[in-house]
Amino acid sequence: MTGTYDLSETEQYSLDALLELLREKGVTKVLWKPLQPNDNSKNQPYFGGDFSALNSIPTGPLTLHKGTSNKPSTRAGKSVIKAPLNFFWLSPTGYEFKAPNAQLILYPQYPEVRLSGFLQGSKVTMSGWMNSEKEGRTPGRHLILGIHPEGKILAYLAVPGSVIAKALETHTQETETTVFNRINFSGKSSDTKQLLLNELRQIHQAGWHKSVRLKKDALGNIAPANYLAPNGGGYTLEALLGVFPNGDSAPDFMGWEIKQYGVSSCEKTANISKAVTLMTPEPDGGFYKKEGVNEFVKKFGYPDKLGRENRYNFGGTHYANKENPSTKLVLQLSGFRSNSKFDADGSLQLCSQDGEVAASWSFTKMLEHWKKKHAQAAYVPALASKETPKEYFYCSPVYLAEGTDFSFYLNGINSGNVYYDPGIKLEKNAAGKEVSKRRSQFRVRFKEVKSLYKKWSAENL
Repeated sequence: MTGTYDLSETEQYSLDALLELLREKGVTKVLWKPLQPNDNSKNQPYFGGDFSALNSIPTGPLTLHKGTSNKPSTRAGKSVIKAPLNFFWLSPTGYEFKAPNAQLILYPQYPEVRLSGFLQGSKVTMSGWMNSEKEGRTPGRHLILGIHPEGKILAYLAVPGSVIAKALETHTQETETTVFNRINFSGKSSDTKQLLLNELRQIHQAGWHKSVRLKKDALGNIAPANYLAPNGGGYTLEALLGVFPNGDSAPDFMGWEIKQYGVSSCEKTANISKAVTLMTPEPDGGFYKKEGVNEFVKKFGYPDKLGRENRYNFGGTHYANKENPSTKLVLQLSGFRSNSKFDADGSLQLCSQDGEVAASWSFTKMLEHWKKKHAQAAYVPALASKETPKEYFYCSPVYLAEGTDFSFYLNGINSGNVYYDPGIKLEKNAAGKEVSKRRSQFRVRFKEVKSLYKKWSAENL
């Protein structure tokens, strides 16, 4: 055979040489898995029995697709979710073979994630190593994925008997997901966890910080500006970390989502009922999406309870399967069938007594937000001064959460730990024009946060 990965020089290529090549190409994380007999182009390589692979492998936007399988086991939920990959096969000489049709397919009905289309349209030569009728079921194959911080994936196949395959068979296993192991690797950026802790340690040891928020000046330069509103704890922490508040769904600091929450004492930061906002996705279905937020508030909201004229509100905590007394709406999970299984075309819905869907969030949309924001998260407790303008002191320990799965989030909603707590208002300004403010937030009490993650640790600063 004379394919990309079984030339004589390829067979003698070492793991250290491959890691050095990946480092030169800007890779900052390396994953690997031994390929099983069913890991081939016919059966699709298996990437996990949950969706934790989405936390470690960067993808493009998630999209819903109707399934084509006629198997009885898929009839309860034929739809699947697909996620495109920026995927390349890498040769030992550094040449990159793009795989333009590579994608992950999520099958929530099983559940499982598989890799598809990784050879279609690519000029890489596999010489049968991924062909189920040739060597595609051979034991001793290993798939290596180099993850670039900008979302590029550089893949390498170690064939049986090669120097790299032999090295991996005795390599220390450090679990990254349910399927992938992590290879100790120091790329251009060091361990982001330690970098984050170093930054938070400096912030903690510096004492009290004036309330600020990063803003752009007239020339477009970003600089801290005094922030007088009482909710400045999060903005101040972001400013100290150099994070500009841009409102997108990407993690805040080097892949870590930063969550500040207020406390009354640095000695009481763990088992408290303080609410933490998890994410703020806008509804993508129901009356809200069809008619707009103004009409939604008019129909399902209520007059301002403080008596302010020309103002309607839509707020209050909404728990699963319980009617909110102010809005008369019930939060329901449609298509959530068990602790880990759900229908790809399911949704979270706010429903009226007569069954009308006032607003809904598709599972596809919520999964997109969850995988981006909560693969790694840091929860930072903070004290606020009583005077104005506020000052903030960031306590120790901080709490780091690593690894999650979308089913954890759905379980949290179903159990009532995660709830919908909107702050939406509609009012008329001085000119008589209707002006709305949107905020659809999902929250959890801090003492319940750890149930949403696989790993939870308190880190002393």
